[in-house]
This record gives sequence, C-alpha cells and structure tokens, in this order.
Amino acid sequence: MPRLSSQQREQAIGRLNAGQRTQVIANAFNCSVRTIERLLIRYNTTNSTNDRPRSGRRRVTTPRQDRFILRQHLQDRFITVAQTARQTIGNHQRPICDDTDRNRLASQNVLSPSTQGSSAHSSSSSATSCVGHPTTTLAASAVDDPRVLR
Repeated sequence: MPRLSSQQREQAIGRLNAGQRTQVIANAFNCSVRTIERLLIRYNTTNSTNDRPRSGRRRVTTPRQDRFILRQHLQDRFITVAQTARQTIGNHQRPICDDTDRNRLASQNVLSPSTQGSSAHSSSSSATSCVGHPTTTLAASAVDDPRVLR
C-alpha cells in the first residue's frame, strides 16, 4: 500500500472530524484502518499531520559547506572532486570522501570533469554536429573502407 500524501492525510483528518468511521476512510484511501488510527493519534499529540523526524546517519557536511562545494565547482569547472574533497573538512575533523563531494554536486545537477569521463562522445551514427543536426555516417565509414578511392 502506498503512503498517504500530505493532502490525503489532511482529508482523512477532516473526515474523522466530520464523524466518518475509520473503516470507511481507510477504504477510500486504500490503506489499513491502523494507518488512519495512527494518523489520528499523531494529529492529537502534535496537532499536525506531518511526518515525524526519522533517525538516520548524520550528514558529514553542513549546508554552508555544501554551498562552498557547489561554488568551488561553478567558479572553476576544471577542479576535480578529489581536490574539493581534500579541501573540505567534515564534521568529524577529517577531509570528506570523494563520493560525498560527488553526491553534493549531483544533488545540485552539477557534474565535475572526473564524473564526465565515462560519457565521452564517439563518432557513431548517433553523433551530432555543433549545430545539433545529425552528422552523416558516410564520411566516417568512407575513411575506414579501403575500397573507397581517395
């Protein structure tokens, strides 16, 4: 069963306040009765339908350090992830891992040169010219074909 969205949770609380039974509301939202009961308990204790904070691994970098990493890569497009990671000291007083730096950039849709290495363009049939028009593969195949006169 999928989770209830925030709008669905608000609607369920409204229906409960209007006097509908939990079974009817659970059927309407395709969830269990216990889900609606827990939602009501949470609403009565916190007066909110928002999710409770979850435990999990703490972030190694602060939001300020995340902005610094992003700014470094936007100012100098040729700096590598490893260089930025060595410069950034995490919450544990140690340099952060390259993967952490890469994840911070990926969350902002910024790629560094070291992550772009695997997507090198080749002269295949799907190649495009600088104007965006497909290039012909005849020229590439003619160079490789020994039967073509030059």
